[in-house]
Amino acid sequence: MVAAPTMPTGPTGELPSLPIQSPAPPAVETAPAAPSDAAQSILPPMTGMPGRDPTRPDLSGPGVRLLAGSWRTAESEADQLDGRALYAKLVIPVEIPAGPVAYEFTARSAGSGWVGFGMHIHGRGQWRMTDYGGGDSVLVWITSDPARYGDADPRLQVYRSRGEVDQSLQYWVRLGGSAYEDRLYRIEYDPAAGALRVLVDGVAVLDIAKPSLAVTGGADFVALRALDRAEFTDVRIVPADQGGQAAETGHE
Repeated sequence: MVAAPTMPTGPTGELPSLPIQSPAPPAVETAPAAPSDAAQSILPPMTGMPGRDPTRPDLSGPGVRLLAGSWRTAESEADQLDGRALYAKLVIPVEIPAGPVAYEFTARSAGSGWVGFGMHIHGRGQWRMTDYGGGDSVLVWITSDPARYGDADPRLQVYRSRGEVDQSLQYWVRLGGSAYEDRLYRIEYDPAAGALRVLVDGVAVLDIAKPSLAVTGGADFVALRALDRAEFTDVRIVPADQGGQAAETGHE
């Protein structure tokens, strides 16, 4: 029997709602590499196709990797269609310089029972990305798990990923509303400070700073992730001081 790793918990000791694996012998891992020619330039200086908003990555563009699950993509939409998928990921090559960055997306679960969706932000290096972990990145994850928690309320969880299977829960917060309704998620991340703030429909729901979330340098990928079926639209990556699609702020 494989033992689960010890996981940090939130204020009431809840455990994470992702499939958990013990760390395996590390795969061959590389240092963060220079972005490939297929990487999409997201932040200024902005380049790309004339007339295209360079802050919005093309989810069906060159270099995008559809890993596990069954993905249907268009320029600004991505649907994960496999209801049995546990680690489905869509990896987008980007060029993100060092400094505070904001990530935005609209998403909802289209599955049932135990579901989840989210985004690996500030990804660095080259990884297979087909297992529990998400390479060298931070995962912001929204899940609903009635069998574990006794209700269908969504939980927002923050994980630090360090490899193909090494991924640990850092903090969580219970949300109102539903994981099955489209909502706008904005993640404001300062990698040097390890500071992360999450807004849902313009309302701040999480504001933390942890040494385990701190990294140096820029990033070269982001990844959408789903457990069961999920729908994503309007992915946007901008400097953190640039206003979001919704301006209202609220409580931690």
